[in-house]
Amino acid sequence: MAHSDPSPAPAGSSAAASAATMSDRIDAVRARTGELGEDLTRRIADTPLLALAGGIAIGALIGAALPPSQRERRTLGPVGRKLGAAAAEASRAAVSAGKQELGIGTAAKSPVEALADRAIGAVAAAGQAAAGAVKTTKKP
Repeated sequence: MAHSDPSPAPAGSSAAASAATMSDRIDAVRARTGELGEDLTRRIADTPLLALAGGIAIGALIGAALPPSQRERRTLGPVGRKLGAAAAEASRAAVSAGKQELGIGTAAKSPVEALADRAIGAVAAAGQAAAGAVKTTKKP
């Protein structure tokens, strides 16, 4: 059985070892942070539109989390109401056009072909109706 030295290690050597370990860890974190920064820069350069979309999404989340100021309410309130009204009208027009288009069919085609034609027509009519509703809502 080995006998260990009962005298404690000098306090200075333990502190020096801890400082060296801490310094090594800080250097490792700095190196890793630099690598992550380079990786992020490369990814942004490779896909700038994705980075832009991500930035816009983050900005929108932050903006949604913050309460609007009185000035924003005064300035943007009428615009928001107009946009909401235009969107509601476009939605109603699209639903109406889609219902009308789906009600029209031809007996000469197979049921699958007729359904596909009606679906395509409904989408096209809904888009046109929505665009028309937005245009008419914009006029003062």
